[in-house]
Amino acid sequence: MSERFKYSLSGVYRCENFAQHLAQNNFPTFPIVPIGTVGRIAGWYMILQKSVIDNQTFVYPFMHCYDKPQVKIHSFFNILGKDGKSIFRIFGDIVLEKEFGPYGKDMNILDVLNEKNGYLDNGTLSIEYGIHVDGIEGVDGIWKFNFNDKLFNPKDTLTIEYKDAKDGSLKVFYCHRQLLRFHSSLFSNQVNNFISTRTEDRLIDECLQIAHGVRIPLDRTERSFGINLKGTYSNTVFPSVKRNI
Repeated sequence: MSERFKYSLSGVYRCENFAQHLAQNNFPTFPIVPIGTVGRIAGWYMILQKSVIDNQTFVYPFMHCYDKPQVKIHSFFNILGKDGKSIFRIFGDIVLEKEFGPYGKDMNILDVLNEKNGYLDNGTLSIEYGIHVDGIEGVDGIWKFNFNDKLFNPKDTLTIEYKDAKDGSLKVFYCHRQLLRFHSSLFSNQVNNFISTRTEDRLIDECLQIAHGVRIPLDRTERSFGINLKGTYSNTVFPSVKRNI
C-alpha cells in the first residue's frame, strides 16, 4: 500500500504532455488541480512551480490554499516514474504560515526530460501527494486540534460519534487517546468508541479541545456545558467534560 494513504487528503497529480507545457512556458500557472478539503479547510490545490537557479531550470510540486490559517501539518510527495516506480520521496512535518504551502524536491528540467531517468511515462509526470493537518491556529492565536480527520497515527485513536443537529447524519470526531487518558482515567484502553448525547458539533469540539489540554479562555465559553459519553462496548455512562464560568 502506498505511503500516501496515511494522510487524510491524498491523491496522484498528473501533468500530461509535460514537454509540451514546458515548451509553451505554461508554468507556473498550469496545470492547477483542485485536491479538496482537509481539517475543514477547503480550497487546497496542487501545481508545478518553476524556478531558475544558477541559470538552470527546475520544477517542483507545490500544495497550497489561498485562504487558510496557520496550520501544523504532515506532508508527502513521491515522484512516480515508469511502471509506478518511486524515483524519490519527500516527507514534511512543519508549521505552515498563512501564505505558505508544502513543496517537494526541485527537479532539473533536463533530468526530467531525459528518458533514461524514467521520470515521464508516455509524456506524463506523475506525483503522489498527501497532507494531514494536526493543528490549526485560531484568529485569537490559540492552537486547536483537528478532530475532523483520522489521526496520522491511527493506533492512538479514540472516536466520538454524534448525530449532526442540522441533518441528523452520523458524524465522527477523531481524538488522541493518550491525551484524553492523561486528563481523565475514564477514557480507558478497553473502550475505543464513545457516543455523545449532544448534537452541536461546535460545543462537542470545544469540550474535546479542553479535555485535550487546550487552554480556552473562560469568557469564550457561553455557558457551563458538558458532553455525556457512553462507551460503545460498555454500559458505563461517563461524566460530562465540563468547564464552568
